[in-house]
Amino acid sequence: MKTLLLLLAVSPLCVWAQTKTVNSGSVLPKPYGDTLKPIEFREYPFTYGNRRHVSTTLQRIYTYDGIDVEDPERELWPRMLALNDPDVQREHENFTRIVEGQQTGRTVGAIFFWSGIISMSIGFVQANLYNQELTRQRNAWSPAPSPGTITLPPTTTSSINACNAWIGTGNSDGTITYTCMTSGPYQGYKTTIGPNEIPAVQITTPGKTIPAPGFLSSSPTEVNRPNGRGLIIGGAISTLVGLIAYVSAPAGRADSFLRAVQYYNRALKQKVSWELRPYSTLGQSGASIVVRF
Repeated sequence: MKTLLLLLAVSPLCVWAQTKTVNSGSVLPKPYGDTLKPIEFREYPFTYGNRRHVSTTLQRIYTYDGIDVEDPERELWPRMLALNDPDVQREHENFTRIVEGQQTGRTVGAIFFWSGIISMSIGFVQANLYNQELTRQRNAWSPAPSPGTITLPPTTTSSINACNAWIGTGNSDGTITYTCMTSGPYQGYKTTIGPNEIPAVQITTPGKTIPAPGFLSSSPTEVNRPNGRGLIIGGAISTLVGLIAYVSAPAGRADSFLRAVQYYNRALKQKVSWELRPYSTLGQSGASIVVRF
């Protein structure tokens, strides 16, 4: 009767137990907390530079389970996230944003930087060819006097002494018409003037034809080909934008990872690792119920 009562009391535990039975002596799965270990790290100063300028930084080495980790970010993040600690998860989100920002900044910076370098290279080649062509045309140019002529406009002057004898006839409007009575080229020349004016002969001198001054052409100052200035200026601007984009990428990637390691170690020490894992086993002595904490 006692045995029957014991079996009835123990039978509900068999339903709660693991459905898969294991043989005696097999290796049991370790609890979740036992699979995680603290992450250790050490820092030592690292000096680089030359005689004029020497810089010192801290080199950090991470160790997990007594082994130095070659790629901490790739190997340690899965272990830290497996702890499901909110501080570690929040730091991982911050770390991810920093990495994405750095990748974007480097990609954009590389595109603008190398595009600018290529543009400036093409611009310098064009500028060199432009200067060579301009020099060639200047060396081939020689000044030549202009064979053309220029006809000056006629000039008109007043000469009082050209006629010594005038005969005038007055008009009703007060003007007087004088006629030159002196023998010579101006005999019979008439001029109409007002009161109190002296009659004079208007002598017109025809314009002269003289050689045109100057030369047929001047030394060339430009040639009909691209000078490369636009590409050089645009390439310099693009290179500057690329450098700014690269430098402006968010920093603090290593610091964020270090904070996550510290949060992980702190949570690992404070976390009470216990887990109820009942299972059944069948041995020579019969069925048994085992609970592991």
